[in-house]
Amino acid sequence: MASQNLVHFLSDFTLGFSDGLTVPFALTAGLSSLGRSETVIFAGLAELCAGCISMGIGGYLAARDASRETPHSPSPASEEEQGMLLAERRSEEDVDDHGEKGASSSGDAEAEFAVRRHSRKFRLYQQYAF
Repeated sequence: MASQNLVHFLSDFTLGFSDGLTVPFALTAGLSSLGRSETVIFAGLAELCAGCISMGIGGYLAARDASRETPHSPSPASEEEQGMLLAERRSEEDVDDHGEKGASSSGDAEAEFAVRRHSRKFRLYQQYAF
């Protein structure tokens, strides 16, 4: 299986390559109606240089912003949702302790809690309310 870095590199390369070639070809196609090949060539090269600088700065800023994010610090929303899940689990345990629910529903509650806990990793809890 390909490493995560290789996947990101290929994704960025493909998008950058297609975007980097689209504009110069469109510019040279438009300028070719002038009839002067020198103008078309110089304008195409100038656009390639400008595009490289622009894409380089954009990639640098995106990487810098991504590295500044701390993935280990939970957001207030995720802390709240985690607290809600724990409160639900505790309330279900309290109900089980008092004998209001049967043993089969306790197993269902544990299964539901496990599904919620694992779906948090994939952020499914935001899209689909359980």
